[in-house]
Amino acid sequence: MIRKNLLWISMLVTLSACSPHYYQSRHTETLNRIGPGSPVDSSLINVYQPYKLKVDSQMNRVIGYSEEDLQKALPESKLGNFFSDAIAETVKRRGIAFDFAMPTTNGGIRTGIPKGDIKVSNIFELMPFENELVVLTLKGSDVQSLADFIVGKNGQPVSGIRISGTKEKAETISIGGEKLDLNRTYRVLTSDYLAGGGDGIEAFKRALQQDKLGIKVRDAIMEYIQTETQQGRTLKPETDGRIRIQ
Repeated sequence: MIRKNLLWISMLVTLSACSPHYYQSRHTETLNRIGPGSPVDSSLINVYQPYKLKVDSQMNRVIGYSEEDLQKALPESKLGNFFSDAIAETVKRRGIAFDFAMPTTNGGIRTGIPKGDIKVSNIFELMPFENELVVLTLKGSDVQSLADFIVGKNGQPVSGIRISGTKEKAETISIGGEKLDLNRTYRVLTSDYLAGGGDGIEAFKRALQQDKLGIKVRDAIMEYIQTETQQGRTLKPETDGRIRIQ
């Protein structure tokens, strides 16, 4: 047994001695700066140009018209109301039931919508994330907690709910025209990002149930705009006092 082991060791040593050893004998490098004055690489352009033209044609497609420049504001804005109402209306048209909507926070709305033609690119800039819509079932007490969060942040985009109070407490809450009932449950339309507690919304993390809709937030907005356009309507959202903070 000892002899066999010695034979194996001898073979391994021999093989390792015969194996080639590679090492770097020389190293050279060239620094190529790329800037406005750099020569155009036509071969590279020929590769990506067809794809760029296709993307540009889609992004520049006009899907609607806005009567005015829409920008964020607190505690309530025409842009925030449009964002929330558009998504809520799209989901309602698909026959999905919910009590109110908070599909984003103010921070989730990345830019405004300019007056005039609305292009697909405008909506991608407004909502560049791939978030999808979900419906959460919340206890009435957690809806109160959510409303407290909303006033504490000096307002958030909502639809189907009206809140008034101070920055410390939401004192009056009505959903669908009825006063909040702490003893019942409510279905709230939101995004999967917020549903996971994104932006610090703890109430959503306590949801009794979560139903995924398979609809992207951005797609719901575009669907609403295109439907309005097909029916001969333009965008002209208003503020209506749905968030009042003293």
